[in-house]
Amino acid sequence: MKKTTLLVAAFFISASGFSQEIDFGVKAGVTLSSSVGFQAGGFAGMKLGEKTGLQADILYSKQGSAIAFTDGSADEKFDLTYVNLPIVFKYYISESFNIQAGPQVGFKISDGIDTSTISGAQKAKSLEISGVIGVGYELPSGLRVEGRFNAGLTELLEPISPAAQIPGKNSVITLTVGYSLL
Repeated sequence: MKKTTLLVAAFFISASGFSQEIDFGVKAGVTLSSSVGFQAGGFAGMKLGEKTGLQADILYSKQGSAIAFTDGSADEKFDLTYVNLPIVFKYYISESFNIQAGPQVGFKISDGIDTSTISGAQKAKSLEISGVIGVGYELPSGLRVEGRFNAGLTELLEPISPAAQIPGKNSVITLTVGYSLL
């Protein structure tokens, strides 16, 4: 995780000479999946031009997941906690309104899985890759609002054996409010 954080920081520092505006701030909000959770952290962004920008976040994210068994048994729900590192490209439709897309890497902190009740699963994988799409609105005062959909690209669970794989990927909606400190 330190290497990824250093890489993101180095990118923003080296690119700062080419950018018009650099932006740092904090954000917090709600996560919506099979349960309601929360998300909080910081962001760093920069404008690349009049209509484009990049933003990288580091976010503590509590999100739920559910496994639906095909044999008709009850669904299993559990909480997942990640440190997520999304990097999104922003396209500004207007001065304040933007659309966003990019990748996200999530590092699992905890999974809350009771392995005695989930047949064939040991634990949630320690690394998750997602695709992110979203919208944002930035006010001149520094206040901003974002809504994103994170679609998991990697399988959620580590199987005990290849035959015991329970398919499933995370899908999370996040709604956040942030404030730019610069």
